[in-house]
Amino acid sequence: MDAATASSPTKRNSVPPATSRVFEPVWAELERRHAWRILEDGVDNRKAAVAKLPYAWQDFDNRRAAAFRERHHLDALVAGAADDWEALQRLRNWAFTNIRNGSPSFDIADLSLTVDASQAGATWWCTFFAYAFVAAATAMGYTARHLGVDSDHAIDEPSTHHGVADVWVGSLRKWVMMDVNYDAHHELDGIPLSAEEIGKRWQSHRGAGVRAFIGPKRREVPRANGETKAGEPEACGFFWHYIDCDNDIFHARFHTNPVIFPVDEARRAAVWYQGPASSGKRHNRYADGTFLTTERIADAYPDIDCVELELQKPGKMPYYTPIRLWTSAAPNFSHHVIRLDGGAPMRFDGIEYPWRLEPGRRSIEVRVVNKAGHEGYAARIAVRIEEDLARPAQWPG
Repeated sequence: MDAATASSPTKRNSVPPATSRVFEPVWAELERRHAWRILEDGVDNRKAAVAKLPYAWQDFDNRRAAAFRERHHLDALVAGAADDWEALQRLRNWAFTNIRNGSPSFDIADLSLTVDASQAGATWWCTFFAYAFVAAATAMGYTARHLGVDSDHAIDEPSTHHGVADVWVGSLRKWVMMDVNYDAHHELDGIPLSAEEIGKRWQSHRGAGVRAFIGPKRREVPRANGETKAGEPEACGFFWHYIDCDNDIFHARFHTNPVIFPVDEARRAAVWYQGPASSGKRHNRYADGTFLTTERIADAYPDIDCVELELQKPGKMPYYTPIRLWTSAAPNFSHHVIRLDGGAPMRFDGIEYPWRLEPGRRSIEVRVVNKAGHEGYAARIAVRIEEDLARPAQWPG
């Protein structure tokens, strides 16, 4: 995801025009060999955004994650969900329902136990809501993380620091911010937004068009969080944000260090203050060195469980075109699935697939599958092949 995407999210199912030839050298060679005419009939094969900074993700088969999933009946909770986005909204609502709001009742090292403590009467701040969701999403095999967000404010203005969560939604091919404390997310033009996208929209349009939705039924409300700056749109509360690097929540870490700190021109020219107006100060992570500052949006928002298809030069065998599978960050990777010509999915455990082509409409779709059985966003290539009877085939000797 680039900076333009961050400020103006776009729908993710667009494909190049049918007349384009993304894989021109390969098609030209096949046309020469077989006396074919090849028209690309739809390609969705984007390069993945890859982080250059470190992340730690939870292993799906961690025994404590499995126990959490079973203890709270999370499989039953998401059963029947139409897709991963609906399942994740159900998990967010579950975390919102099972954490009691208020000052932390006591210090806790094992964040996965906040749900049990809340059910016994303990209360927690917004950050613990976020971690409860991260625990639930992680236990179900989704990639999630904790974020801290804040508005741009002067040293003598109160901070609006707020703990939220972030989750990768494979069907949307994007990160989505979940404000679990309010069972909310935000959208622009019907597209769920990340914290970066909300913050960019605040910078560029004062948050115009950003809409707040609460609950699994997506009820629209004027604003979900009433504690951001008075008189300003809710989007102002996302000018700043940092992202946890360590997201293996069932290893009992809290306030993980370090954190990714994405900056742009506006944030580079400002200072993140924290604390009440009476005792405001620079954010303490400036001094302790735990901000991993980056201007690369891919460092903060890498693509997860995505695959790119690279057609290789055809070999000596007729009709076959090798396809190299380049897979992005894939926590709990299991295998790929391949669908040919719209048929049934086939498991594939290699890194180079021999695609057989012949006249007619041919297509290939490849997805990552993780250990929880969740499929990533599909890379697709479709072509129409016709025999060109006006010229002879020139098969290599």
